[in-house]
Amino acid sequence: MHHERHIAPSLLELFWQHLAGDRFCGLYHRPSNEVLLYTRGIKGKGATSTRYALDDPQLSTLIEPELYEQLMDDVELLEVSRQKLLG
Repeated sequence: MHHERHIAPSLLELFWQHLAGDRFCGLYHRPSNEVLLYTRGIKGKGATSTRYALDDPQLSTLIEPELYEQLMDDVELLEVSRQKLLG
């Protein structure tokens, strides 16, 4: 499927949402290898965000251990998939 090979690498460039239902905490931006963490505002309004490098040691202390592990697994899966697509 030639069109998938052509389209998929572009899609991997987008933000990778780190979703966990109501525990959503941020986004992973593959091109910059950064995580954008959100902090909820009062009554769900006025959220703020902070950028962290994926390899920043502080990152693992800022999100729940289970979510951090899932993030790292997701990033690894993205990279493996990207390498397979790019051949």
